[in-house]
Amino acid sequence: MPSLRKSLDRKASFLYRLPFGFAFEAAAWRHRAKPLPDLRFLIVAQGRTGSTFLTSSLNSHPQLVCADEILDRPMLLPRAYAENRARGAGGLGFGFHTKPMDHLVRMQREQDVRRFLSAMHGDGWKIIHLCRAHHLAHLISLQVARENRVYHVTESKQLRKKTVSLDPDKITRRVAGRADAMAWERRLLEDIPHLALEYGRDIKSPEVQDQTLLRIQNFLGIEPMPTSTPLKKAVTKPLSDTVENWPEVERALSGTEYAYLLTEAEGVKP
Repeated sequence: MPSLRKSLDRKASFLYRLPFGFAFEAAAWRHRAKPLPDLRFLIVAQGRTGSTFLTSSLNSHPQLVCADEILDRPMLLPRAYAENRARGAGGLGFGFHTKPMDHLVRMQREQDVRRFLSAMHGDGWKIIHLCRAHHLAHLISLQVARENRVYHVTESKQLRKKTVSLDPDKITRRVAGRADAMAWERRLLEDIPHLALEYGRDIKSPEVQDQTLLRIQNFLGIEPMPTSTPLKKAVTKPLSDTVENWPEVERALSGTEYAYLLTEAEGVKP
């Protein structure tokens, strides 16, 4: 009975929030008679993985319109909404970022995310998967953003608090949760053609960013061009200097399967 009640509560919550997305669906519906651009793509990624850097950079390409999280509200027909947004891109290639758990499961109530992504690919959407294999750095970046209430750093929007404290009693479970989420995303896409990117290897360093963006442009089949973004990296100090209670975090993770995260730089371990 409790599980039934919880299920009904979730459905009621979805129906209650559906009108918040309907206004966006209605606005996009006016483009339904326009031609669908040949190039359509989606970036599948959790937050704090460099996804906004990608969307912002790709949006500066003259052949693309790259939106951020267009499925962050409940939609009656999310795939149709995405296509109508693409039709409204003025003939340019169109892409957007989606978080599989937050947007597809929690917001859109998709029962089978693999089927949703497979259907998008079958409809002609190219898929880019971006993940972050250093789960501890991922958590720290998220904590810094939450405590500052600043998720995207620019010249005009800076962090006021650059260090955080992590609960040592929860850190192992939280790291394991990030590892499980990344593994789940990879399983979703293992049979679907896509471009796989990893933050530490392909995004973190300015030295590799241009090369990564050229790889993406080649994958999308567009003319290679320099791109730009006003975004700046949020966490620039070593993790041990960013976490106020680093010795407690070290003790909590030492001896676990995630101990390697204490010493390895991002991008070292796949």
